[in-house]
Amino acid sequence: MARPFYDKLDWTVVVATMSLAVVSLSTIHSISSSSTESYDLVWRQTGWFLIGFLLIALVTSIDYHLISALAYPIYAVVVVALVGVLGVGEKIMGATRWIKIGPLTFQPSELAKIAMILVLAKYFSDKKKETIFVSDLLISSGFLGILVVLILKEPDLGMSILLFPIFVAMIFIAGLDLRPVLRIILFRPILIGLIIAMLFVSFYKQPLQGYWKLTEQSLDGLKANNVPGSILESLETLLNREYTDQVKFLKQLREKTGVDETAKYQALILEQATPKFRLITFPFMMVWLNLKEYQRDRLVAFIHPSSDPLGAGYHVTQSQIAIGSGGLWGKGYKNGTQSQLKFLPEQYTDFIFSVFSEEWGFIGSSVLLCMYLALVLKGLNIALKARDKLGRLIATGVVTILVVHMFVNVGVTTGIMPVTGLTLPLVSYGGSSIFSTSIALGLLLNVSYRRFDF
Repeated sequence: MARPFYDKLDWTVVVATMSLAVVSLSTIHSISSSSTESYDLVWRQTGWFLIGFLLIALVTSIDYHLISALAYPIYAVVVVALVGVLGVGEKIMGATRWIKIGPLTFQPSELAKIAMILVLAKYFSDKKKETIFVSDLLISSGFLGILVVLILKEPDLGMSILLFPIFVAMIFIAGLDLRPVLRIILFRPILIGLIIAMLFVSFYKQPLQGYWKLTEQSLDGLKANNVPGSILESLETLLNREYTDQVKFLKQLREKTGVDETAKYQALILEQATPKFRLITFPFMMVWLNLKEYQRDRLVAFIHPSSDPLGAGYHVTQSQIAIGSGGLWGKGYKNGTQSQLKFLPEQYTDFIFSVFSEEWGFIGSSVLLCMYLALVLKGLNIALKARDKLGRLIATGVVTILVVHMFVNVGVTTGIMPVTGLTLPLVSYGGSSIFSTSIALGLLLNVSYRRFDF
């Protein structure tokens, strides 16, 4: 006899989802209960959740094998949407990530993680072999690369980084053949020895003190390359100053020379530093020079929050104050000073965990994290008990999304990670985030529900 639907439904996921929705609505309401805008946000968020619950029900009701059959068309639609963002997207806070539809805005990159899960699950489940090899890895990397490039163009570094853990987790579950990697590690001792020798010589022959500095010889080399005199004059203020921190050196360099004027000369300036500087920091510099200005500021603020407490470091500083002032039991509902007095920025979205922690303290924060832990553990259990490889891959991808989102968001608010803009699933304000998370949870429930079908 067939089991009733309520008996096949995973109620741990349902209850945890609804509990997080209650936390979200109550926290948004508490931030500024005297403000009309706050009530508007509560009603909007309530609407997003109602639509999200409908999405969960819809996705759960359709066999995930049928959804998987549409994986490639779904992926193509998401790619087209991401391309459309670059052309006609709405620019908000310096980034073009949203498509405006009437009074509403939608973020297509939120759907990229769902498309990533579906296309990888479809591709790997269609493979009859138990392990995947280099050719499979290259093809699946292509799916990842297209999405990452388009999302970085917006730019949205946080969302593009999120796709990598999803990719790694799913190829591992798919059966990645680790032997080629192990051969590189175990049977290439000469290469590894050379790398170790280079690092040893670099650090042993010349200590780090005085490592990063410009000298008179540096200026002579820049003059020979026709660097403008205005830049050389500003560089003279940095002559012979010793920097044991490369990030501080680069920040000073930007402040003294001006980013816009010297962007094309930065690599040349660094080239005139010691060869040892280039050897150790070349990969770092290649990444650094290709980052947007706000991304550089976020990294500097992460490493040195006190270097710009009223600018790039303001968000994290205020967040840490809010979390720390909550103490063990918190200040109470609607009594958080950092949020009520508007010291805490982005309190409805990226830093909503700080608001909650200030009001409910360490105990309340622990309860909130336990809700996520229940979701993650149940998700892992669903992945282990999935009836086939496709279901196992889908569940793994969904769990990875939840873990990375939660870990990064909490890490940002506590200051152990640089600001990335990833939301706290089902708690942060925003329709796009709720919709994508709801679809992901619907897929998770779908896999759990279908394991009873024969």
